[in-house]
Amino acid sequence: MSPPADRPVVRVDAGTGGAGEHLGASPRRLPRPVVVAVVALLLVVVVAAVADGPLRRREQGQLADTARAAQQSIDFTDRRVSGTVQYVSPQLTSATTPPDVRADLAGIVQKSASGRVPALQARRDAVAATRLVPWHAAERKARTALLTYLDERLRLLRAVAADLAVLYSPTPQLTQLRDRATKALVDAGVARDVLGG
Repeated sequence: MSPPADRPVVRVDAGTGGAGEHLGASPRRLPRPVVVAVVALLLVVVVAAVADGPLRRREQGQLADTARAAQQSIDFTDRRVSGTVQYVSPQLTSATTPPDVRADLAGIVQKSASGRVPALQARRDAVAATRLVPWHAAERKARTALLTYLDERLRLLRAVAADLAVLYSPTPQLTQLRDRATKALVDAGVARDVLGG
């Protein structure tokens, strides 16, 4: 009896080792070393994923703490320098003040600025010393943005210490750097108000 025309003919070559598969053959298994390696790799990935959460939170906390401390130092510096300016301003800006007295008054403000450089430098160094693992890109970007902002703050503070006229120059780049640092910190999971904004 021949098969109906609508059914394909299937042949199984059991003993010839031909191109077909033997119906009784078991599926091919991966070699044992490959299975062990895959399982070990999966375990490493799972352990790393579980351990990464606390590590990331610790890094975020350290970034927040060092950024907050740096901003407090900046705020204190701004208050100290502006308070000194207010104290000497009546004579500093008076047309009747002799030039040597005016220079001495400017020197008081400049000394106030230079006296705050070491404290702000120490805060900047604390940010730079924050340890971050290489694969936490957002945290590393936040630290870099924060350091750029603090470096500009230090540059301006040193410039005021050298020349009082710098104090009266506009600094739009400082606001931009602060905004970038704030955004990078937020992107890294750090609170928005760390830099006082």
